[in-house]
Amino acid sequence: MNILLTTLGSGGDVYPFIAIGRELVRRGHTVKLMTNPHFEAAVRSGGLTFIGLGTEAEYLEAITHADLVHPSRGPGHVLQHLVFGPAHEMYTAVRRVARQMEADAIVRHHICFGAAWAAEKEHITDIPCTLAPIFWINWRSPSVFGMLPFALPKPLARINLAIRTLGGRWVIDRPCNVIRRELGLPPQRDMFSRNSRGTGISLGLWSPVLRSPIEGDPAGGIICGAAVHDDGDAGAGDGLPAELDAFVRTGAAPVCFTLGTSVAHHAPEFYRHAAAALAINKLRGVFVTGPGDAGSAEQICAASNGTIFRAGYVPYSRLLHRCSAVVHHGGIGTVHACLKAGVPQLVVPFANDEFDNAARISRLRCGASLRASKLSDRALSAVLGVVTSGVLRQRAKLAGEQMATENGAAAAADCVERAAREAGT
Repeated sequence: MNILLTTLGSGGDVYPFIAIGRELVRRGHTVKLMTNPHFEAAVRSGGLTFIGLGTEAEYLEAITHADLVHPSRGPGHVLQHLVFGPAHEMYTAVRRVARQMEADAIVRHHICFGAAWAAEKEHITDIPCTLAPIFWINWRSPSVFGMLPFALPKPLARINLAIRTLGGRWVIDRPCNVIRRELGLPPQRDMFSRNSRGTGISLGLWSPVLRSPIEGDPAGGIICGAAVHDDGDAGAGDGLPAELDAFVRTGAAPVCFTLGTSVAHHAPEFYRHAAAALAINKLRGVFVTGPGDAGSAEQICAASNGTIFRAGYVPYSRLLHRCSAVVHHGGIGTVHACLKAGVPQLVVPFANDEFDNAARISRLRCGASLRASKLSDRALSAVLGVVTSGVLRQRAKLAGEQMATENGAAAAADCVERAAREAGT
């Protein structure tokens, strides 16, 4: 089979598709992955054919813009830079590549509207993939939307869903239908729901530990589990880099702090608060950083008298199970990595789906949350003390044991094969 994967966003939006692509290649299929050139090396290292969409400068502009992590302006920023802006180019590119490779299916991030429209135009099986539970909007599933500090009770959730449906027609349908008109396509209604749920199967790439199937989910919706790609090129063999390995071994299990690939550009005080909280609780720490936050973290580590180690990219599967807890921003990829490692997590959400991911972890009692707007030395120290005290460790361990049986990439590949095969018969 010939499969075209399409995704946009940060690392957490791209790596699951690399995982699925690798599994499909392993089964003998021809796979191409279309995404921003910033991820070309990662895609090629996964053994996939890379197709560029947009420019790296556009990615960096979107990822470093302050609105990305703004509690109220974040969703609008995402819509503009990842949905509306790329839609025309994506539609054209996906149609071209799908024709060239005679694609049997297009497997896409649910926000890739242009790819959905291309599949519609070319009559190719369209398989949307949703990475976080909140985006299968269902009033029966307690969800935290935006800046709300809690999930709405079910009667209010139904009203909220109705309001969001009407709002989506104004905020999303109107600009998208302008683009569709330019492309010669007829108008559509309730486009966010339509493009998240697809017309056949749609895949939820999160662990059932976070949210299991419920009534009202998309017809043909399948929760596959987390699709994980984290083996990168860091470290030697299956272990950690030598200096980090030595640090972890020579003392009590450290607390890992990380902000992923997007929030890392927007939280300069995060590691200063982290160092203070570690000192108050007499704990050791590992800061896993990237280009956006390495400089500030390095200075703090240098002043820690050897109690904090700063690492660049480290595959989470090699590190997190050796930590006493993980403090992070709440990206769905990091949430899954912590769950799989069976380690308690303290989620500090900044924007978008992070609030809901944090609430789900708290409800599971696998960790706790502290909103970024409330972040301070004292607040972080207090919650960190609870997370590392052992109260939440058993629940986190149980979640890890449940996730040990999951292989989201393999389950998703099964679904893709089945859907493409049925479409071809």
